[in-house]
Amino acid sequence: MKIVNFLFASLIGMIAIVIALANRDAVTFSLDPFSKDHPALAFVTPLYLLVFLAFIAGVLIGGVLVMWTGWRRRSRARAKQEEKERATRAEKARLEKDTP
Repeated sequence: MKIVNFLFASLIGMIAIVIALANRDAVTFSLDPFSKDHPALAFVTPLYLLVFLAFIAGVLIGGVLVMWTGWRRRSRARAKQEEKERATRAEKARLEKDTP
């Protein structure tokens, strides 16, 4: 399994290098939607850097959403488990009380 992971990571790395080499041109990334000629906040950066940052941001946002959804599911499962344990303890106490 480690070999498969290594090969997959190597393939992703090679694809990333090819994308970076093919998109070295500088582009202007502007966060000002109103002024095209003189934006208030703009960055000149290689296109591949923007692509990689967008990819990383997507992975992080997706990871947080998956973790949040899983947290809610685990929280509900934990509450159900605690309810079952509480019912089991109550039944056990009732049975011990009824036996002479």
